[in-house]
Amino acid sequence: MRADGELSREEYQALCKQADDEIARLEQELKALSPAPEPQTVSSDMKAIYDFLSQKVDVHGARLAPELIDQFVEVVTPIADYSYRWKLNTGYKKSKEELTDLMAVSEKPILTFTIDFETAKRYREANKMPHQFRRAAWTDLTVEVYL
Repeated sequence: MRADGELSREEYQALCKQADDEIARLEQELKALSPAPEPQTVSSDMKAIYDFLSQKVDVHGARLAPELIDQFVEVVTPIADYSYRWKLNTGYKKSKEELTDLMAVSEKPILTFTIDFETAKRYREANKMPHQFRRAAWTDLTVEVYL
């Protein structure tokens, strides 16, 4: 309308300012509705989860119960040879649009760990499993864990 001469420059600027003010107001309302968690809050939440699990579940043994893994690990996605991403089950059922594509994540994992030969060897010995693998043929496994 400004280009066609239907609005004067002053009218156009007033309408632009009005629209900018409305956008700013709506952005403030949106922030108030869904505030982003602060890093300190997320860190304390993770500590609370860790403390709770430490009290309820002994994970220091050589073998975890399969039921425990089934309950807490929602999905395991192989992303490359010897590299996996675990999505933890938080108890919140997400809609299809909210689901995370573990092949293309944008955030950092909450935990990353490596299973080396010695760890695998101790696990197999503690669980009376046969020694059917050799150090020279072993490749470390990397696991990234996401919420």
